[in-house]
Amino acid sequence: MKDHVLEIDRPVLLDAGCGEGSHLCAIHSQLQIESVGIGIDLAKEGISAASKAYPGIIWSVADLAAMPFQDFQIDVILNVLSPANYAEFNRILKRGGIVVKVVPESGYLQELREAFYGGKTQKRKPIQWSVSVNILMMLRQNG
Repeated sequence: MKDHVLEIDRPVLLDAGCGEGSHLCAIHSQLQIESVGIGIDLAKEGISAASKAYPGIIWSVADLAAMPFQDFQIDVILNVLSPANYAEFNRILKRGGIVVKVVPESGYLQELREAFYGGKTQKRKPIQWSVSVNILMMLRQNG
């Protein structure tokens, strides 16, 4: 991803489902080039925390079902441990842009499950993911 971004003049990175913003901030700060970072999430508490903790990035409460961007404006979409809306991603992604999707593996948040359920069997099985951390890069081929 970094090599791709370094080839772009002032790249625009979007974290779709950014939560409290730590993933976008970490990536944005490592680029060391002029770029635009945008984080959106439906949870206003997460956006509020992100805006206080990470200045210099644009933070907004927004829904992945109808993202507030014109078509073909984003160079990189990050979607980390969050629901995805690939139709919207395709709409806003620039030609040659990429989507980075991170999916948790089995055992994700196991420590919290054990703390909440005290090692007892749960009435409902936790969600099991079929892949380890999977990074999917989707190149937008047509404009």
